[in-house]
Amino acid sequence: MSPPPTFLAGLWASVSMTNLLEADALDNVAFRAVIILGSIALLVVATFITFLGYKHFSTALVLQSAILGGYMGWYIGGAFTESAESKHVMVNLSVAVALAFFLSVFTCCMKGVMRFLFGFALGVQLGSVANIVWLHALPLGMNESNPNNLGYVVMSAAGVVLGALAFASGRKGHIVLTAWVGAYWIIQSVGNFVGNFPSLFYPFPRDARTATVSMSYYIYMGAWVVLALGGITTQVHLTTFDSNYHDLIDADAADDDDTYLAKDMHKSKTPYTNVQDVSV
Repeated sequence: MSPPPTFLAGLWASVSMTNLLEADALDNVAFRAVIILGSIALLVVATFITFLGYKHFSTALVLQSAILGGYMGWYIGGAFTESAESKHVMVNLSVAVALAFFLSVFTCCMKGVMRFLFGFALGVQLGSVANIVWLHALPLGMNESNPNNLGYVVMSAAGVVLGALAFASGRKGHIVLTAWVGAYWIIQSVGNFVGNFPSLFYPFPRDARTATVSMSYYIYMGAWVVLALGGITTQVHLTTFDSNYHDLIDADAADDDDTYLAKDMHKSKTPYTNVQDVSV
């Protein structure tokens, strides 16, 4: 006697649901593994930027562009998977790696632009903090559809202002810039492990205007300030005893970064000593 069709249909539905749940579980594990590995890499790179960013500013620019590209690419890949109604970690990872590589190569050709984006990143970070702590709860019309809308405006405005300042400040602003931006990424990587760290670009869902901020977030922000000040202190200490530090600062008024770095590199490679610059 063959089993009834309803039994077979129920069995098939049960097996299909089990397979879907297992696939979702595996995909969630893959997502978590990628986030952990990415957070470890972010922690290492951000520590370098925070404490050694001034002395190796060209390298810090490339690393920061990779972070920015990877972060943006991850969110763009997530938007693709949500629109397709199927989450797959390889989409996020592929877009993140591709955009990180593109911005890193772009940095090597257009360091001035990436110096602007370095400052822009700090503006976005500060705007995100303001959004999470205060802006999302303001009863404004633009926040009706999405409580993050005002935060996006502030992030963009602060990014443009700080980006312009970073572009114009030259070497004198590099220590502050690298310390604060790098310290935030350190806290971001730690937050990925510990948890309760809101998303940079989408911290609140559409119905979360009355959401409260957990105490852990304020602890994260306090740690950001401490790390940034520690990075500034460390870099000032290192550069004060650098024999080229005062020459670099004085030269900033006359030469731009790339021109002076090229001259300094040429000096380091010449076999002669006490060579003076000769302007033609």
